[in-house]
Amino acid sequence: MQSRMALLEIELNHVIAVVDEEGLDHPEFDNLLARARGFGLSLQDTIELPYSRVQQLAQCELAAAEEGRSAKSSLPLVDNHADKMLKELLEYAVKERATDVHIKILDDNQEHPSVKVQLRIDGRLRPHPYLSNAGSAAPLRKMIQVVYGARIDAGSNSESGHSDAINQYATITLVLGGTTRTLRYQSFKIQHGNRYVIRIPDERESESTDLASLHYMPTQLGLLRKVARQKYGAVLFCGTVNTGKTTSMQRMVLNTPHAEELHIASLEDPIEGHIMGHKVSRIAIQRGAEGKGGKDGNNPFARTVRDLLRGDIDVFYMGEIRDRETASAFEAAIQTGHKGYATLHLGSAFSAIPRLSGREIGISRESVATEDFLAAIISQRLMPRLCSKCSISPLEATNFGISFDQEQKEALAALQQKFKIKLDTVRIRRTGVDCQHCKGTGTVDRILIAEVVVPDAHMFKLWREGRDADAKEYWRKTRKTPFDDPDCSGKTAYEHGIYRVSVGEIDPFDLDAVIPLSFYDVVPVGDL
Repeated sequence: MQSRMALLEIELNHVIAVVDEEGLDHPEFDNLLARARGFGLSLQDTIELPYSRVQQLAQCELAAAEEGRSAKSSLPLVDNHADKMLKELLEYAVKERATDVHIKILDDNQEHPSVKVQLRIDGRLRPHPYLSNAGSAAPLRKMIQVVYGARIDAGSNSESGHSDAINQYATITLVLGGTTRTLRYQSFKIQHGNRYVIRIPDERESESTDLASLHYMPTQLGLLRKVARQKYGAVLFCGTVNTGKTTSMQRMVLNTPHAEELHIASLEDPIEGHIMGHKVSRIAIQRGAEGKGGKDGNNPFARTVRDLLRGDIDVFYMGEIRDRETASAFEAAIQTGHKGYATLHLGSAFSAIPRLSGREIGISRESVATEDFLAAIISQRLMPRLCSKCSISPLEATNFGISFDQEQKEALAALQQKFKIKLDTVRIRRTGVDCQHCKGTGTVDRILIAEVVVPDAHMFKLWREGRDADAKEYWRKTRKTPFDDPDCSGKTAYEHGIYRVSVGEIDPFDLDAVIPLSFYDVVPVGDL
C-alpha cells in the first residue's frame, strides 16, 4: 500500500499520526493506530497533510528507525490553528470566485503592524471582510510559515525553508470547494514588510476541452480551429498576467484533430490544471531553472525541448518565451517542422514580432516572419462581466442617483461619436445594491476580449522589412463590419471589447480604464 499515513515520534513513546485526505477514512488507519497502542505508544495528535508530504514523513521515519534515532526534527509539521486559518481563507476565496489572495504585512510600527488582506474577484482587488487588521498579523505570519513549510508540494519550493528576507516561490496542492487545486505561492520582500500572493486556478475549467466556452467570437473560433488543424508552425498567446493565456492554449492544443493519435507534450513552470488521461505528456521544469545555462547550453528548459525533438513529438506547448536560449530551442523545434505553442507577456498581438526579434530574445525577423514559422498570434484580456440583474443603462443613471464625472462623460461621448454605439444598449454597473446574483459587486465573472491574427504574405513582408506599424494598420483595415457587429475580423481586442460594451456585457468605464475611449485611434475602413 502507498504511504497515505505515517507515525512520527515526537518524544519517547509519544507519536503524531500524519495522514492525507483519503487515508483519514481508510480502514487501515484505525488498524495502524491499534497496532501503535499495542506497542505502548501514546497518540498525541492527528494532522492532515498532502499525500506527497506524508510519503516524505514515512520515508524519514523509516530511515530514522534504521539508524536508531528519532525523526522528530527532520521535517516541519503543521500548526493546527494556522492550518485551519489557511483552509478557511482559501475556501472563502474559492466561494467568492477569487483568482488570487493578497496578504500585505507592514512592520513600520512594531507594536501595531498594519495588515491588508485582499481577494482578486472579477479582476479587482477587494478587501477581505475581517482579516485586514493589526490583530491578524501574528496568525497570518504563522499561516504563511505553514504555507511554505509542511503544505508545499515536494520539490516545488525555491528555497529549503521559509524566510521573509527574500522572495520565495512554491506550489501547494489542496482540496478546495470539492476540487483538487494546485495553488501558486509567491512572496515579495517590500519596504517595511512583505507581500504574499496565492494564485487559485479554476481546475474544473482546465479539464474542459470546449474551445467555444472560452467566449471567442464565431469568426475568431473559425480561425482558431483552422490553425489547430495546421500540422506545423508557431502559435503564440499574448497577454498580461492572469488573462487566461494558458487555459486558452491548452484548450486549443486539445482541439487538435485526432489528438489521441498524436504525441503531444508540454513543458510547464509549474504544471497548471488537470488534463485527464493520456492526451498530453506533461513535463515540469522547476521555476528558476531557466537562464542559468549560459553559453554552455545547460539550460534545463531548452535542453528538454531538444530532448522532445528526439522523442518523435508531433505537437508541444510550453510556458513563456522569456530568454534567448529558450527562444532558440523553440525556434529549432518550429524550423524542423513541428507544431508549437507558447506564451508571451505582451499587451498586443502586434508586439510579438518586435519582442521575439529584439535584443533580449534574438530570433531574427527573417526566421520568425515567415509562413513556415508563424501560424497565428492571439492576444487576449479578461474583463469584468456585468451582472445582468442589477446593471442599468447610462441613460437611466439619474433615476438611480448616479452622476458622471468629466472623464466618464468623455468616455460616453466617444462611444457614441467615435465608435457609433447607441447608449440604449449599453449597461453600467451598480455596486452596493442588494442583488443576490452578484452579491452587490455589480459583476459576476470575467469575459474574454481578444484579437486573433493569422498573418498573410503581405504582413510577413512588412514585418521582415521592419514596418511593424504598417503591418498592424494593414491588418486592421481588413475589418468588414461596424463595432457593434459580432464579426471580429480585423478587430483588435479593444475593439472586441467595444462590441461587448454595445451588447451590455462589460461596463464602458472598465474598458475606458484600459485605454481612454477618447484616446483610442480608430483606423477608418471604407464607409464604416
